Amino acid sequence: MHCTACHIIPHSKGDEYIKLLSLYRGITPPITEIRDVRNGILLYAGFHIALGAGQIAFLLTGAKNPYLDVSDVPGCQDSTAPHRLILQHIETLGPPYDTIARNNTDARFASASNGPKPELLHFFYACAVIRRWGLDVKATQHPLR
Repeated sequence: MHCTACHIIPHSKGDEYIKLLSLYRGITPPITEIRDVRNGILLYAGFHIALGAGQIAFLLTGAKNPYLDVSDVPGCQDSTAPHRLILQHIETLGPPYDTIARNNTDARFASASNGPKPELLHFFYACAVIRRWGLDVKATQHPLR
């Protein structure tokens, strides 16, 4: 009753965009339609706008993220999990959102196969961070960028 289905990559980007993103990110089988369930997440309705505005994003750690270990993100409820999906507030939301789901709150799916594609969550997270803090020119010149 208080949840809504949300696109990770916005519906307005369209099928061609998600096809190219899927190909570039190596998603198999490829996502060919923006309405594919692998591009979706069931979310508390109040967070739908915040997600679309890039004010919140989901960070994956552990085996699903080769760059971050589970222990790299402090303040989460279950630091012993082999991987974690963490709701992060990219911007301060204030009440009531910070009491409904605090920053660095663990998020869960019914099963690993039901969740959205990690590649889409990684991409969306990076976009939200760049939108919020910009892109450091020095970082783009780094040989490992």
